[in-house]
Amino acid sequence: MINNYARESNDRDLISLLLRGNEVDIFEALSGVSEKLSSQRRCVQGYLESGEKVYGFSTLLGHLDYISSVAESQTDLFEGHLVGPTSEIDEFRFKMISYAKLAQLANGSSGISPTTFRELSRRTAAWRGPAVGNWHGSYSSGDVVQGAWWVKNIIGDVVDQRKLPAGDLIAMINGNFVSTGTVISLIPKLQEFFSRAIEIVALMSDSGTFWFQGSIDVGARSSNETGRKSALWLADTQPPVSLRDSCPVLELIKNTWSRLLGAVRSNLSSASGNPLFEFQEEATRAINQSSFLNFGLSQELLLAVDSVSRVGAYVQRYIEHFCSMASSRVEGTDKIRFVQPPKVATGILTRLSAGYAQATIPTLSESLGIEDICDESLRRAELLGTSVGLALELVDIFDSCLAAAQELDVYSQLCQESGIEPWQVQFFSDSAKASCLPE
Repeated sequence: MINNYARESNDRDLISLLLRGNEVDIFEALSGVSEKLSSQRRCVQGYLESGEKVYGFSTLLGHLDYISSVAESQTDLFEGHLVGPTSEIDEFRFKMISYAKLAQLANGSSGISPTTFRELSRRTAAWRGPAVGNWHGSYSSGDVVQGAWWVKNIIGDVVDQRKLPAGDLIAMINGNFVSTGTVISLIPKLQEFFSRAIEIVALMSDSGTFWFQGSIDVGARSSNETGRKSALWLADTQPPVSLRDSCPVLELIKNTWSRLLGAVRSNLSSASGNPLFEFQEEATRAINQSSFLNFGLSQELLLAVDSVSRVGAYVQRYIEHFCSMASSRVEGTDKIRFVQPPKVATGILTRLSAGYAQATIPTLSESLGIEDICDESLRRAELLGTSVGLALELVDIFDSCLAAAQELDVYSQLCQESGIEPWQVQFFSDSAKASCLPE
């Protein structure tokens, strides 16, 4: 089996370190890698010297892999992948892409030279500011083209000077690290949306089923312990679905969060590229494979986009319910403040839902048919980023309605009539966050 060094460390800790941006701890998590990479590189070098043909190490790429290559030709390969259009991504996203690559290289099996790995690590830690490149135009996970632009920013001068050891270019530009790092960069915003949505659920939805069903592990409690039954719904009729039961939306958030982070962690703890090397006592061999296809993460991204849309639908309904209740308790022109928010929220939700319905491209025919399957993980990652941005706009609208109700002294009236106290809302919110969004 392919050696996987990341499984010797705690990949759950690594993703937390990436998000917290503690670069000292990140390098501690990847410590001891240089010696292992050196040992593997010596094996690869011996394998090449035996006359074996290895994709990207002794050949060109794609449908040109019948052409022999030398170390110096890596510069030509590199320049051939710097295809536009270009734009900027911010420092945080670029560093998450960079650290995702370092984590995967640290797993071994890529054959990269330890000298190049150390230089990548040093420059990643020192990186400041945005990065220019083609970060969007990919039909798949962002390997080779987006990977080449990453190399251009991080270590392009070394490649231009034709000082890169043979095989290091393909080890750097191939793999699913661009889409993986992009998703990591989105996690803080996704967490913000889910967290703020839970706060709204705590105010608007009946929490009784949350405690009763016990499907979300926050301890055995009953609705009586929180003193809550039916949130702000004050009518005698059964409340609408969005208000009567908090469990469906909270379970949706919990499942989406855990599955998406699980897919990211799986990528961080795996080698990704083409080729990868198998190291055994008796022999070394190159394995031609497609770990750059990011199907696991791509599938979870599509589900995450769907979940954000559905949680956004809850927020839109909460806006309409809240504005209706608040408007019925004010007079005259004060009612105007609660007329337009539901309409604007509906427009945002329409855009959110339309994004999820975008067409997919399961097959293609590139490099004379060599590349005929794609995963679309990078496109779906960017779609998730757009969806979360729209969903946060819905949350902002709800907050503005709440602020208007507080200014008009309607919020306190609603709470008093429904028997809700601020500590109860906070208690439910904190419990739900702890259960649904664990670090």
